[in-house]
Amino acid sequence: MGWIAQDRQSVLVPDVRLDDRWVIFEVIDEAVRTAVGTPLISGGTLIGVMGVFQTELNGFTKDHLQLLEAIAHQVSLAISNARRYETLERRVAELSVVREVIQVVNQRRELQSLLDEVVHQVGEVVGYPVVEVYLVVGDHLILGAACGGPMDTDTRYKITEGKLGKAAQSGEPVFLPDVSDDPDYLEGWTETRSEIAVPLRKEDVVVGVLNVESPLLYGLNEDDLRLLNVLADQISIAIENAALYDRLREHADALEMMVAERTGELA
Repeated sequence: MGWIAQDRQSVLVPDVRLDDRWVIFEVIDEAVRTAVGTPLISGGTLIGVMGVFQTELNGFTKDHLQLLEAIAHQVSLAISNARRYETLERRVAELSVVREVIQVVNQRRELQSLLDEVVHQVGEVVGYPVVEVYLVVGDHLILGAACGGPMDTDTRYKITEGKLGKAAQSGEPVFLPDVSDDPDYLEGWTETRSEIAVPLRKEDVVVGVLNVESPLLYGLNEDDLRLLNVLADQISIAIENAALYDRLREHADALEMMVAERTGELA
């Protein structure tokens, strides 16, 4: 099967025991004597291999191989169409999730309330085990809110450290399907096996990082990266609005206090 995939050629093996490429899996195919196989190709892309096996010696002919190739062509088209449909379904689901998350998030005006809602929505609605939002404060990234995993609000990293720092400094997402492959990885949650860190921007300035972790090896993929990028853009706008609201509220409080003081002085 590996040879078929590598060489992208059909094959007819009259006696598998005489073929050096044949690998016997105990119990499963000990009785197999004859095999035919063909690659599944769609649009020039290899998507799999189809094999048929017989317990009889010389159990297949070239006619069988031609028939299998014809079937494989139809199967390849069917699989390709099914994958396109699944991709379309996921896109629709992603748009629905983004709309739902943003609708709820945009109802929050105070910054801390917003951050708490962000991690809750991304964690609970989208279904990520660990979600964190870090804010850039000086030369550090400080944990603003978290859902799942560690909840220590004193958690901070230097902006030059690890994958969070890399996302903050480069302004580009950092995707680690397997965190053990990254020599610069800094362990936070001990169960993390895959991770995505996406920068939160205010125009060209990174103001924070949206961090998602999974306990599963390769538990996050390119679809998750794309979804988190879309969410990060919307969350960045919400954070900017919340920060502006906080500043306006502080200014209003200061003005109110000043008016009260002046009124007292006049009295």
